[in-house]
Amino acid sequence: MTKLSRHFELAEFLATATGIEQTPNAAVVDNPRALCDRVLEPVRRRFGRPVIITSGYRNEELNKRVGGVRNSQHLLGEAADFFVWGEDLIDVFSWLCQNTPFDQTYMSSRGGFIHVSYRAPPRHEILNPR
Repeated sequence: MTKLSRHFELAEFLATATGIEQTPNAAVVDNPRALCDRVLEPVRRRFGRPVIITSGYRNEELNKRVGGVRNSQHLLGEAADFFVWGEDLIDVFSWLCQNTPFDQTYMSSRGGFIHVSYRAPPRHEILNPR
């Protein structure tokens, strides 16, 4: 069990229902740690409820299978798709945009999740929903 931060473990970023084996290298593990510290933990503290990661790190095979873009930050462990258990997605998205140093984010128009990434220096880009 590898802890990334107080409330997040690496296993949450690797979980997949596809059966595809995912073993990130050590450099990739540092990226979700930064995402947790700077974005996801603040969201968790603000809302006081579990942050559920629906997609985190993706190797190339998984990224292709789920229709991810070729330059997806998921490939580097810099991105996560998530929701906050029991909270309105719009409220979480609004707070995240105003209070965290995210790199890129959007709220899914059909999937009930928020996509967020972090890298330094952050671009602070709000993208069109996918």
